Amino acid sequence: MDENECRKKYSIPDAVRDWNFSMARQDIKETKQNSELIEQINYRPFDKRYFYYSGKSKGAVGCPVPVVSDHLLDKNNLGFMTNKKAETVTM
Repeated sequence: MDENECRKKYSIPDAVRDWNFSMARQDIKETKQNSELIEQINYRPFDKRYFYYSGKSKGAVGCPVPVVSDHLLDKNNLGFMTNKKAETVTM
């Protein structure tokens, strides 16, 4: 499948600082399209998605940060995110 067809089919965004299509394609080729590297993640609450996680920086995942992502790939762990600033609302 060519790049334009793939981008359209899977809603792949434009290149960013640590990721582009050709680097991701190369990572997948180098790992021999290993289906064991496909992981399901909770992208947002109630939004499960799949991604190809080789652990390589600037590969299929631009900046994987194993010290964080390895914990989240463990199915027994949950991640909780919030913003840094909390404001009180007075009425």
